[in-house]
Amino acid sequence: MPARSTDRSPAVTLYFAPRSRASRALWLLEELGIAYELHVIDLSPNDQKDAEILALNPMGKVPIVTIDGYPIWESAAITAHLCDVFPEAGLAPRLATSARADYYRWLSFGTAVMEPAFMDLMKKTEVDPAQAGWGDFASVKHALGVGLARGPWLLGDQFSGADIITGGALDYFTMWASDHFADIPGLGAYLKRLRARPALLRAREIDQEVHDRLQKAGT
Repeated sequence: MPARSTDRSPAVTLYFAPRSRASRALWLLEELGIAYELHVIDLSPNDQKDAEILALNPMGKVPIVTIDGYPIWESAAITAHLCDVFPEAGLAPRLATSARADYYRWLSFGTAVMEPAFMDLMKKTEVDPAQAGWGDFASVKHALGVGLARGPWLLGDQFSGADIITGGALDYFTMWASDHFADIPGLGAYLKRLRARPALLRAREIDQEVHDRLQKAGT
């Protein structure tokens, strides 16, 4: 990827489908406060499997973010990279600090640990916690309780990209399976703070507008 120019902002494009994991990348871009282009993908006819998309992400999934044409995929990688490309937003702690180590941990926790453990629970899949890298859902909830005790965010006083990834997954899961998370100390207050963030509210408005437009086009 070319080095970032000092006299211009890089061109950022989000390949986006509403009501999908791409919504977290949209929230991230709104938190960063940067200019970006939205390239809308309609998942219902499997547009994400078109040759154009597969050339950017061989998994044929969104989100994909391009920076000056260079593609980045996987939500945690997108978040980690963009927070470094745009450090002025303050969404990642300084390099080589203990806070940065915590940031990396929570950034990976939402997708690599919490989500598969929760999916095991929902699908009633029997997995040996000693063999599964994500352990079990009870351990996940305990770890979240420990992290949230630092408050108000996963890194304490600093809101970060980790709150978008892990907090965003919590926000989504608790919308339809809140009972499974209800006993995590401090979760309700944490979600209330997340859901009040102006950038998240803007992202949800955009998500709804794009969803409605696609629905209308399909009728």
